[in-house]
Amino acid sequence: MAPDCTFEANINSLQSNRITKQTMPTIQNQNFGVEIEVAGAARHQIALAVAEATGGSITAVNAPGGYDATIVTDRLEREWKIMNDSSIAVIGGHRGSEVVTPILTYADLPILQEVVRKVKLVGAMSPSSTSVHIHVDARPHTPQSLANLAKMVYKIEDLIFDALQLTAERRSRYTRPMESDFIGKVARHKPRSARQLNEYWYGSYNPNPQHYDMSRYYVSPNIMWRCGR
Repeated sequence: MAPDCTFEANINSLQSNRITKQTMPTIQNQNFGVEIEVAGAARHQIALAVAEATGGSITAVNAPGGYDATIVTDRLEREWKIMNDSSIAVIGGHRGSEVVTPILTYADLPILQEVVRKVKLVGAMSPSSTSVHIHVDARPHTPQSLANLAKMVYKIEDLIFDALQLTAERRSRYTRPMESDFIGKVARHKPRSARQLNEYWYGSYNPNPQHYDMSRYYVSPNIMWRCGR
């Protein structure tokens, strides 16, 4: 499922952001969005669960834009989408669904947790064919802070993978470890521009990567160049 490009980073502002000091946005000021893949429950029941958790209501069924989306509008007038996902196995006669959050903040974490609890109560589950995708807003970042984030993940990703009990199959395809070559580049020569970071990531300058570029299965800046033109 393609994320909403209006949410993602404005790469033009990142391109022009000269680094004056090393900064790293904290979770308290980091906007993000989550896509939760589930199976085993009817989409309407999932939507009702999301509505209950967010204090909202179902405002559209089979919404325009594809993916057979049901939309829940929460008490803050934000849209949560429950969409068809054909990559997920059919369980109990129900097609797979994906719960797509609106732009969230740190203060919304309790709401997100309640959504997960309510969706689980209606029978939704997360078999091996499902994933969770997290998109972070890159606007507070510089090329250096993104490089720092990659290095931080690289140092602890084995602990993260073990805690999440990722199988070898998923680690080899959908949830890949960071490339040591990329980490070596950003460690030896700190990126001073978005273009330089792009070159480190792809090997050569690639301002227009494909949506299904395999690099999206890492902690990846791929979406910035795909959406932020």
